[in-house]
Amino acid sequence: MVDIRCQKCGHLWYHDFSIASSIEACPMCGTPHRITRFIDQALIYAWKVEPVYPSLDELSPVWDSLTPIEKNRLREAALCFGVEAYTMCESACFDALTSLLRRVYGGRGELGFYVDKMESDPDLKDEAGFIASFRFIRNRVDHPDRISTRLEAESTFSTTKRLVLTIVKKKLKK
Repeated sequence: MVDIRCQKCGHLWYHDFSIASSIEACPMCGTPHRITRFIDQALIYAWKVEPVYPSLDELSPVWDSLTPIEKNRLREAALCFGVEAYTMCESACFDALTSLLRRVYGGRGELGFYVDKMESDPDLKDEAGFIASFRFIRNRVDHPDRISTRLEAESTFSTTKRLVLTIVKKKLKK
């Protein structure tokens, strides 16, 4: 057995040495961790313990169509969500979406400008409800006296991923 320390709360728990790689939740706070066994330079078994962040796997069909800025903002959103920086998660989502929409529609506008364009775009009319909600969410996040909750950030993050998939497939991969 090996002692594993939670990256969030510091709680120690035991991990079965015979398992080379797994994802386990801290028994105290529930934070999921990826635990990987490897052999270090001295040929001694060592363990790498890192928190598990939200996945971007569902974006793999369009990942190569995204710019380095868009990819980085989506990664930042996942990391911010994982470390419970929920307002920053939502902000990074909006930055990724704005960057993508600037490529699609041109110009240097902010997200609200592109929300208007998307609402009148026949290719994206099925997404009108999601698109309209972003206007209100963006205004909420932009105020310095407001902090996002986990549920708000999770909703924004998953909606952003869905919109990125839809926009790239319908507007950039024609």
